[in-house]
Amino acid sequence: MSSPEPKTFGRNYDRYKRSTKEEKLFAKRLGGDRLPRSGGLAWSSSDPTTAGGDVKSSELLIEHKRVEPDTGALKLRRGWLKKVTEAANRGNLIPALGVSFESPHGHDREWVLLPLSFVERIIGKLREE
Repeated sequence: MSSPEPKTFGRNYDRYKRSTKEEKLFAKRLGGDRLPRSGGLAWSSSDPTTAGGDVKSSELLIEHKRVEPDTGALKLRRGWLKKVTEAANRGNLIPALGVSFESPHGHDREWVLLPLSFVERIIGKLREE
């Protein structure tokens, strides 16, 4: 009888490490920080510094998702947007959903989904200039 494979060598651990790497890159590009174990532990849902998002900048709170090359798609869940919006409102931040599409050779494309009301304000300011 063989012993079970250690969790650190499982597929989920590899996914976790790649997601962590993507969150760090996203945070760096936006001048923010990755929120460690955001929502991943029982106590983190009640901790305002980690609840509701994966990346935080001075303006944004971002729930980040990574799309693997073999999947190629992301099913958008309303709960993600609700969670990040509620947490962002508590901290006077703008909620966002960040998505990194991976290719077999690294990054393919990154996107940020923002509330329409915020985009309208940005467009209004650009038109004023």
